Amino acid sequence: MSIIQTKQVNITQVYEEGILDIVQLKIVDIRNKIIELWDKQPIITQFPDMVAIAEPTEQLSCIIQGKKVIISNENIKEFKARDLDNFIKFVISFSKILGKPLKVFGFNYTFLFDFPPDKITEIRTKNKNLLNFESLSIKKDDFLGNGINVAFMQDSNRVQIVSTPNYDDTLKNVINLIIQTNIHFYKNEIPAFSDLMTEFKNHHDKLIEKIDQIFSEK
Repeated sequence: MSIIQTKQVNITQVYEEGILDIVQLKIVDIRNKIIELWDKQPIITQFPDMVAIAEPTEQLSCIIQGKKVIISNENIKEFKARDLDNFIKFVISFSKILGKPLKVFGFNYTFLFDFPPDKITEIRTKNKNLLNFESLSIKKDDFLGNGINVAFMQDSNRVQIVSTPNYDDTLKNVINLIIQTNIHFYKNEIPAFSDLMTEFKNHHDKLIEKIDQIFSEK
């Protein structure tokens, strides 16, 4: 049986203009919001071109650079067992604290796709069919593995799925796949809490289904 584990998830916000200056001015408000939500003191590191905020207990990180902020949750718990309520609240609060016009935002999910040994041959065969070995001057028996990078529109949003194989110590045998996914919204406003939470969970579940369709179904 194939197992798809959720690793890092993040919500990325891109603003119309650089936000580093306003983040540095509002850093106390951002720190206080994290303390309010998790009752933990965050670690804040400021560089000339970047601000990094982390709360290790909750595996929360917030990276601000240029016009972009990436707010991530890397908790080892299963996706549904994570403190997503406060995570979503912080995403919304961060945008409100800055008070700057948003350009776009997106959801990003990183998955680890483990599969039993009998599935490896099937996946290798599918991947082989994507390549023209003759034009690449590669013998089929020498093929070790490859990833995919597919993008498509779904419900007016741009979806991208990128897989990269992980190999064993010999670097010859694929043991699992790292799958990076992105949902890009062409919207300039963060939704309200209930809407954002619903979308964040629903897109996660839809991506799990899509990954299973790509790699598991015949």
